[in-house]
Amino acid sequence: MRTRRFSKGQSLVEFALVFPLFFFMVTGLLDLGRAVFAYTTMNTAVREGTRFAIVQFKDSPDSDTEAVVRSYFYDLKDFNDNTVITISHVGDADNPKINVHAIYTFEPVTPGMKQILSGGQTILIEAESEMFIAPIGK
Repeated sequence: MRTRRFSKGQSLVEFALVFPLFFFMVTGLLDLGRAVFAYTTMNTAVREGTRFAIVQFKDSPDSDTEAVVRSYFYDLKDFNDNTVITISHVGDADNPKINVHAIYTFEPVTPGMKQILSGGQTILIEAESEMFIAPIGK
């Protein structure tokens, strides 16, 4: 009177069917965490670079502002290699502004995530900050 004759390998088969889905879900969440970290880092770096540019407006060239932005990338090699930073002076003579814009090329490591999210090989993460330059003595 055996009621469980064929159940010896059932757990192994169920595990073999569920494990790939679980693995891709966990690695996808890790990739999502990396993307959120990159987005947050980009926003902080651009905002601090813009703040530096308006405070040191007369004394520093745009290359110093770019160096400040890159210093907020936490010394991650990937950030410095895959980021394009653009600094522009916008506005008019009465209301001058500085705009710092950065584009980071994010490369997911999860197989298939690139095709699901963007249909390509990389995902572009953009951050932008624009601030007025306060006139001195007004």
